[in-house]
Amino acid sequence: GELCKIAILAGFGAADLEGFTRTSLRSLPGWAKILLVIVMTDFSLYWVHRCMHTPLLWRMHTFHHTIPELWWLAGARTSVTHLFLFAVPQILIGYYLLSLSPIEAGIAYSFAVVVNLWIHTNLWVNLGPLEWLLITPNFHRIHHGATGLGGRNFAFVFTIWDRMFGTYVDPGKLGKEFSVFS
Repeated sequence: GELCKIAILAGFGAADLEGFTRTSLRSLPGWAKILLVIVMTDFSLYWVHRCMHTPLLWRMHTFHHTIPELWWLAGARTSVTHLFLFAVPQILIGYYLLSLSPIEAGIAYSFAVVVNLWIHTNLWVNLGPLEWLLITPNFHRIHHGATGLGGRNFAFVFTIWDRMFGTYVDPGKLGKEFSVFS
């Protein structure tokens, strides 16, 4: 709980850079702003998601975890509060910090929708060496139901956050046979 609060406040403190930094970020080319919003939002949502698994916020997130089997629309199973808490960093980073144009925002947030559908599919996917960096449905399936591992694999796009903060579980080490819903 306290770690989540510190991380969120530090993130918003870092994002509230006045003058030069915000102006510099806003003047980046569109492709760079899109990439930056994806990375920054994934980092922020890692922490929001991790905080949703604390006793304080779990009631807002538990509905998302009540599915009996992971499938592509499972990511849409949310409460209004859950949806709001996940939207705040996306709006603050994209709109306030980077000033994305409507086209840039459309590309970035379309990517986010595709990622949400992708990580919730019930497919066993092998991306080879890219799995060191990118989330797969295998990675997120562990979070949703592997016995005793619901507090792991919180990230949505990049595995680096889980690796950095000690919440990473390698789906390759568990194999296809791991108990997803027991």
